[in-house]
Formats: sequence, C-alpha cells, structure tokens
Amino acid sequence: MSDGRETSPSELAKELGERLSNVAYHVNVLARCGALKAVGQRKVRGATQHLYRWSLTAAWAREMLEQTEGESPPERP
Repeated sequence: MSDGRETSPSELAKELGERLSNVAYHVNVLARCGALKAVGQRKVRGATQHLYRWSLTAAWAREMLEQTEGESPPERP
C-alpha cells in the first residue's frame, strides 16, 4: 500500500493470503494510529467495502518506511 493505491481489507487479505477478519482488525488498528487513512467506500455484491490508503502522518510510520531492509529500527529518546 505504500505505493499510494487505495485498497480494501478484503483485497489485502487475498493478496497476503490471510483471513479477512485478521486483516480487517489490523487495518483498523493502523487507521486509528494514523498509518492508514480511510478514503472511500464502494458497494460489492450488496456489501460495503471500505477503502484505505497509506498515510505518512504518523512519525513512526515514516521511520519504518525509511528503513532499509535488515536495518534495526532507530532508537527512541
């Protein structure tokens, strides 16, 4: 999602090979802490899918994306 595309928990679950309930829970947690932003809704087979986009408003999210693979996270003051 860091490429800026909108996606739903359902699409993420399929992409990751995980259960929708687990992905939806974590999407909700990430949205509450500012790492994801709700950007819309769409109707799919009578249900409403909520769409999210990666949001870099949270400082910790920016730090995580800026890390290179295998590098330790920065120390917190």
